[in-house]
Amino acid sequence: MISRRNFFSICIMMAVLLFMLQFSQVIKANGNNYNVNEYMTSEDILSGADRWRPGELTEPGYVVFIGSQMNPVGNVVLQWCDFTKRDRIVVSDINELTLPEGKLPKLILIDSDFVDFKTDTTALINFTKEGVSLVFCNLPDIEVIQGNARLRKLLGISKVDQYWIQTMGIQLYSGFMVGGEAIYQVRQQDDEKLQDLQLAVPWYRMDSGTKAYMVGLLEIDEEDEDGIKREDFPAIIWRNSYEEAMVFAISGNYMSSLTGLGILDAFVYEMEPYQLYPVINARNTVMANYPNFSAENEEELNQIYSRSPKALYRDIMWPSIAAVSERFNLRLTCYLMPQHFYADELEPSDDDLVFYFQQFKEISAEAGRTLEYAGDVELKDKLVRDENFLQNLTESYRFGTFYAGEEITEELYDLLQNETFKDLRTLVVNGRDKYPLVSYCTDEVTLQSITAEATDYTYSKDLQMRSLVTALGYTNVLVDLTNVTWPQSEDEQWQNYFDDISSNIGSYWSRYQEFSATSLSESDAHVRSFLNLNYRESREDRIITLQVENAGNEAWFVLRTHDETIAQVEGGTYEEVEAGFYLIHVLSEHVEIQLKADSLSLDVMNAGDKVY
Repeated sequence: MISRRNFFSICIMMAVLLFMLQFSQVIKANGNNYNVNEYMTSEDILSGADRWRPGELTEPGYVVFIGSQMNPVGNVVLQWCDFTKRDRIVVSDINELTLPEGKLPKLILIDSDFVDFKTDTTALINFTKEGVSLVFCNLPDIEVIQGNARLRKLLGISKVDQYWIQTMGIQLYSGFMVGGEAIYQVRQQDDEKLQDLQLAVPWYRMDSGTKAYMVGLLEIDEEDEDGIKREDFPAIIWRNSYEEAMVFAISGNYMSSLTGLGILDAFVYEMEPYQLYPVINARNTVMANYPNFSAENEEELNQIYSRSPKALYRDIMWPSIAAVSERFNLRLTCYLMPQHFYADELEPSDDDLVFYFQQFKEISAEAGRTLEYAGDVELKDKLVRDENFLQNLTESYRFGTFYAGEEITEELYDLLQNETFKDLRTLVVNGRDKYPLVSYCTDEVTLQSITAEATDYTYSKDLQMRSLVTALGYTNVLVDLTNVTWPQSEDEQWQNYFDDISSNIGSYWSRYQEFSATSLSESDAHVRSFLNLNYRESREDRIITLQVENAGNEAWFVLRTHDETIAQVEGGTYEEVEAGFYLIHVLSEHVEIQLKADSLSLDVMNAGDKVY
C-alpha cells in the first residue's frame, strides 16, 4: 500500500512532467512559423534571360557532333554540351563539316547511324592524326565492323569473336564514375526483377593497349587453362589509343538515355590530367499528391485500412513518411492535393491543414502544389478552387514549386505567361523522355525533371543514377502517392507501397550524402546558378585558377584528379566524395585550388580497370 507521502510525491512529479511536456509543446508551437516558406525568402533570383548560351567556337573546348539533335543520342549529347558549357558544331554528314580555320575541336562525337564507314573511316582516322579524340556514341552493325579492317583498328578490335553472346551480368569497373565498382548480376531469385540491362552483346576481342570500363560477365572455369579469361570478357565501354588521340566506344544504347551524360564526362576525365566542371548539387525527394484533403474513395479505404481517408493520411502515412525523411537525411517537397476529382460535389476539408504545415516545418520540408487532377474542369478553374481552399495560408505562405505530372500542357504554358503563378519558380515534371533534365520554361520559371521513381529500382536505374551524380551531382526521386488513395492491387496499398519506397530509398536512392539534400525551391536556386554560369579555368604548376561569372552568390563544381589531392581552396570550400572526386563549393568569382601529389593514388585510381 502506498503511503500518503509517497502518493503526494508521485502526484507532484506527474504534475511537473505534465507541465514540462505541455510547456515545451507550447514553445514549440509558438516558434513554428508554419505559414512562411523559409526556402522562398529571397526576391533576388537569377533569370533565364541571362542563361548561358553557346557562342563562338573556341579552341580547345568546342566539340563536333555527327548526328541529329532530334533523336535520343543527339538530345543527350546537346544537353551534355549545355551543361558543360561547350560550344559545338552539329552536322548529319561528316562531308558537310566545315571547321573554323586553325581551330580543331576537342572531341568528335559520332552517332554511327549517320556515318558511311565505307567512305568516312579515312576522314575519322585523319582527325586522330591531328590529335582530335573520337567518341562512338554507338557502334555500326556488326557486319560493318567485321568487313572493315581499318574501322576495327580504329576501335581497337582485333576480331569479332561472336556476333552475339549472352552474358551473366554487367560489371562497371571502379574509377570510371562515382560510386566505385558495380556488378549487375542476378545472384538470387529476388534479383531477377532488377535485371533490365542488355545482356546479349557482341563479343569483340580487343587489341593490346585498349582499356575497358564496362564489360559483360561470362562464366569462368578456373581449371580450364585454355578457357575464357577475365581479360577476354566482352567489352561494352572501352578506350583505344590511336595515332595521337583516344578513341572511345560504347556498344549498346547507353547514350540514348541520361546515362550518357556521366559516360561523356568520364571519357573527358580519362583524356585529361584533371577535370573541372560545374554541377547542380541537389538531392530532391518529391512527395507527389500528398496529403489529400478530401474524403475521396472513402468506402474502399475504410474496407482496406478500417480508417477514414483523413486518418489514413494523418495517423498512418505521415508518421512513416516523417521517419524516412529523418532517418535518411531527406528534405521532402510535399505537393498538396486538395482534391483529385473536381466535377463531383465532394469538397476538401481544411481541418488538418495547419497540422500538416506545422509538421512540414518540423522536418524542414517544403509544401508545393500539384497540377494533376481529374474532372471536366479547366486548369485555371482548378487553381482558383485550390486558392480558395488555401486562402488562410496563401496570404503568407509562398508556393514556389508546382508538380505538373507527366506533361506540361499548352494550357499550362499559357498560364505561365500571366499572373496566375505569381510565386512560381520551378515546375517538376515526370517526363524524362519529353523534356530536358533541367532547363528554363520561361525566363522566370525553371523545369526540373524526375530522374527516378522510388518504387522503381533496377540495374539500369542504378547505372543512370551513378551517371547523373557523376555528371551533375543531381537526383530528383519521385514518391507518387496517388495510387495509395485508389489502389488497383495489393502492391499499391500503403503497407506494401511503403515497404518498397523505404527499402529503395534506404538502400539506393539516398546514397551520396556528400551532395546536398534540398527542397525543390533550394534546388531551383542551384539550377539557376548552374544554367547561368560561365567559367574559365587554367593551371600553372599545382594551382588551378577558376574564374566564375554570372552564377549569383554561389556555385558548385566537381574536380576529378588522377594522382593528386586537394591541399586547399581559396574562394570556396571542398569535400572529398571519394578518392580523386571532389565537390567544390564556389563562394567567390575567383577561386584558387592548390593540389599536392598523392603517391597512394597511383595504386588505387583505376583499381579494377582492365587493360587488354
